[in-house]
Amino acid sequence: MVSADRAPAVLGREELAHRPWVLPCRHPSPVFSPLNGLHAEGIEPHAEIVTESFLAIPHLVAGSDRIGLMPERVVVPAVSGQPVTAVRTAFEIGHLVESLW
Repeated sequence: MVSADRAPAVLGREELAHRPWVLPCRHPSPVFSPLNGLHAEGIEPHAEIVTESFLAIPHLVAGSDRIGLMPERVVVPAVSGQPVTAVRTAFEIGHLVESLW
């Protein structure tokens, strides 16, 4: 997810590697497989902000150059009314596996 006024068609390796990130967990996390997918591609996200909630990400991305990573099924309700947009990456970065304890 990126700010609507800074939305490329697709996020490529260069942008993923150099833009600041809002990450939804403590970094590095062995259970957050999309980050592992980025690492496998040789990309180390520059975490500018770390939040404990996916729902805070649109607010922290809006109006900035930051990239936020959210589960696809959460994007539509979370971004309603926010000046952000969902953008796909140029390659598959993995899937978020949810667990309940």
